[in-house]
Amino acid sequence: MFREELEELVVQEMPNCIGCNECMRVCPVSKDPGMTISMLNDPILSNTPPKGIVRDFALNCIQCGECVPVCPPGVRRDLMVLYLRANISSYPSNYENYVMLKQPNPSQIAKGLYAVKRRSAKKTLGNLYDKCDPKVLKKAKVLFYPGCYIFNEICHKTTAILDYLKEDYEVLGGYTSCCGWPQYLQGRMEMADEFLESLYKYIMKVDPEYIITTCAECFAALRKIKAMKNVKFIPLTTTEYFLSKADLLPLIKSKKAYGFHDSCHISRKYFRDEAPRILLSKLGEVYELKDNREQSSCCHYYNFENDAINYTNRKERIEQVKLGSDTMLTDCITCYEVFKEKMEKENLEIVDFNDLIFECIHKEASKEDQSE
Repeated sequence: MFREELEELVVQEMPNCIGCNECMRVCPVSKDPGMTISMLNDPILSNTPPKGIVRDFALNCIQCGECVPVCPPGVRRDLMVLYLRANISSYPSNYENYVMLKQPNPSQIAKGLYAVKRRSAKKTLGNLYDKCDPKVLKKAKVLFYPGCYIFNEICHKTTAILDYLKEDYEVLGGYTSCCGWPQYLQGRMEMADEFLESLYKYIMKVDPEYIITTCAECFAALRKIKAMKNVKFIPLTTTEYFLSKADLLPLIKSKKAYGFHDSCHISRKYFRDEAPRILLSKLGEVYELKDNREQSSCCHYYNFENDAINYTNRKERIEQVKLGSDTMLTDCITCYEVFKEKMEKENLEIVDFNDLIFECIHKEASKEDQSE
């Protein structure tokens, strides 16, 4: 499915390229200064694997989409580069390491490593342990889908908020129920197809009205399933869902300013940039970064650390935050993990909306305890 769709799009888009180089001008990743648009187009036209500096560029691409709005005829250069990536015959070790545990048919060694990961995380997973690669799923109004990020502490806060709201919900997470979008962004189209079909089957067991997720890539996959299968569920980010329940939550507005980092998939590609700002206005002050909304700067995750310039670009983003705040706020758990783990030496607090809402609930509970 994915490969056929991509091939069809490339056939449609390729004749529209006018070779103006605007896409390369705004591209934030490393690229050889001698590389031209025609060099990018040649392996697409010949349907051959990219080589040399073109292959290097395709592997460095972060699929941020900055190239699209500047193109005069609106060519989807991001997807044309993804097509190049999909035709690469062998991937570097950092790409291979990412999918080693996250593939539909992992090796016995990979299965063993994942089993160790699950067992070692049993204590931190707590009541989410049984929701990690679950054998049984109940029908529920809301499906919270953290996907591979179920091991992140943020997920406990999401379920605590859902409990506070007394929602009828189910949780689905773990590597076997991966959404497949990261594999798609790697260019592994067949692998992505399998994961997406498998996730659809999991979803149908729950038959939810809403599916909420903290992950921008999972959100993209859920939108794809809804369109592909013509199913009724409504995919939402957790930010969007909790904003719809704001009147039921004990939100406390502080005077603190947060530098809000827009996600590429949520803000630039799907233009869902208003909900987080409305919700933040109920929790604190919005400090708009220089690059925001559909012009947001990417977290540089989806070249899988193939590009040495990643750190420099993330550092620049952090410096934007520091101009007006000591805290970066995200509504995408991928961005959250990237900045929190890879930039921990930069002395900047990284939080998610789930953190802020959970803190409000905790404060309300503390007040009630004190009054008793």
